[in-house]
Amino acid sequence: MRKQAAVALVVVLICCVQTAGAGLQTQVGIVRGRVVDVRGAPVIRIKVTIGALWGYSDTTGRYLFSRVPFGTYKVTLERDGRKVVKPQIDVRKPINDVPDLRWP
Repeated sequence: MRKQAAVALVVVLICCVQTAGAGLQTQVGIVRGRVVDVRGAPVIRIKVTIGALWGYSDTTGRYLFSRVPFGTYKVTLERDGRKVVKPQIDVRKPINDVPDLRWP
């Protein structure tokens, strides 16, 4: 009887640990937007950095980052040694659309 009670207790503890761990998973979202010039035309091949993640704008000036952990991030644009820091963005939803970023 004691052995069965001990086994049942271990099973309950494992279930509690697994349930508690499920709440610790990091929430992530998609961040997407566009880089444009002063006329609103798309700017291609601009390096876009959000926190520790980086990528390049495509032929339509668009960029997309997937699996960005929820939080607040500094955004930088960079090309040919020139770096421009943009306002911070908040990633708080599954899909986060960033207003157009202007490249000088």
